[in-house]
Amino acid sequence: RLRKLALHVDGPDIPPALTYTLPHLSLPVLRTLYLIAPPAPRHSQPPDSVFPHLRMVLKALPRLPALSHLHMAYGWLDERFLASLLALLPYPGAPHLTLTLEGPHITYPFLCNALRGAGRRIRALALIRSDKLTAEALVDVLNRLSGVRLQSATNLHPAITALYIRDCAGLDWRSLQWLTMAGVTLKVWENGREVDLRYAKAKKTRFP
Repeated sequence: RLRKLALHVDGPDIPPALTYTLPHLSLPVLRTLYLIAPPAPRHSQPPDSVFPHLRMVLKALPRLPALSHLHMAYGWLDERFLASLLALLPYPGAPHLTLTLEGPHITYPFLCNALRGAGRRIRALALIRSDKLTAEALVDVLNRLSGVRLQSATNLHPAITALYIRDCAGLDWRSLQWLTMAGVTLKVWENGREVDLRYAKAKKTRFP
């Protein structure tokens, strides 16, 4: 039984053969789903364009009752598609899903719209090459998902308990190190290498 599945689309849109094949699959024990696309060429189209017919994939996907890791990249990153996909996933008790988002599409409005109501499902959030996202915006998203201000709350259980940041140029991760005191595991990678946070100087930042 399939436990990992990668759907890699190289073209400008979802091929019809994919939406025809998906309904014929049975994936009761699938744990990891990769929805992969390459970065858009610089001069051919906007770098944050998405596949036009993602709704067809949503209709064709079989049930994913065991999914615990979802990785979405570039052309797959449509906020309505992600919100609808998350709504289809079960949430058995505690949050269990590790959500990885890769590409310049990831902005504050994107996360607010795509993750609205998803706090009961997401355990960990990983961001890769999300250059438009700032630390302040990310903290606000975490607060919204947890239903409290993590900066001032005590003895709380944040909705997202792990945050992974990889090569996000616009995100000052040093100002997020206090999240570890709020119960959030923080891991950071720069230029392909994991940063040892024990020796990284934290930056004091006042968040509203």
